[in-house]
Amino acid sequence: MKRAIIMLIALTSLGFSAYSKPYVYSDISAQYFLDAEEGYISRRENLGNEGARIQFLTKVIADSGTTFEIRARDYIDTRNRESKNAKSTDDLRIRGIAYLGDYQRIRMQYIESFAYREFEFIDFINVTGAIPTIPYLNTVELAPRLLYSSEDGGYDTKLGGLSLYTHFILSKKINFRINWHEYYIDSNTYRGTGFGRDIEVLINARKLLGKVKGTEFHVNIDGGLDNYYSILYKNFDRFSYDNNDSYSTFIMPTLDISYKNVYASLGFEYRNFGGNNSGDNKWRWQPSFTIGYSKEF
Repeated sequence: MKRAIIMLIALTSLGFSAYSKPYVYSDISAQYFLDAEEGYISRRENLGNEGARIQFLTKVIADSGTTFEIRARDYIDTRNRESKNAKSTDDLRIRGIAYLGDYQRIRMQYIESFAYREFEFIDFINVTGAIPTIPYLNTVELAPRLLYSSEDGGYDTKLGGLSLYTHFILSKKINFRINWHEYYIDSNTYRGTGFGRDIEVLINARKLLGKVKGTEFHVNIDGGLDNYYSILYKNFDRFSYDNNDSYSTFIMPTLDISYKNVYASLGFEYRNFGGNNSGDNKWRWQPSFTIGYSKEF
């Protein structure tokens, strides 16, 4: 973990200078998972289908866009079915983003939980100017990606691939993104090698409702396919292939309130799960609340 943190700090410090005016955002949020997909409330451990998540986030953004971010999450099983393993629900993510000119940015992140560690490197290359003009298309990025994860017990996963990120702006209030990820994976966790594909279609709409004595009220709606996941494994111990696929769709309306440097958000997420690697396909309610503070230095 120490090496990963040192690399992230070194990377992001390239984008900060004595003349920059960084913004600092710090907030706390809570989300309750009511009748969620089995194991969804924690990506590391199966803690059941009802629980809550508390998140602490601090983000520093420089004028150049360079970002350093620390996020800590604690997943709580409200049914206490796994109370003896409560420590395994902690999740820490450290992320750094550095801009290398106008057409390239690098993102590195490290994630650690009780028995799981993951390091990811992505190089985003802006290729918008190299493709024909498409209505409403704002940016296109190609992104080589490398990922390594390890779990207690000697299990590890190595992943390499190429991603395509697209951003469309329909109006000042509505935009959407289509992201396509292709990758090769070698994992003794799943006892096999294979090729995977992730597809995301994310839509955002935002509207100012009004201002009252310096307080702004916005309604924000996020939704889409998040994500479709498909992977074809060839097992180490036999010649057959195992095909796993799953998807999740959601919509999340929120009421956002801001006054000077303080901001808050109240909303709910309505999400479902499906595919041959998922449980029953039905929608789940997941209310959420966030409050935070921002400051320019």
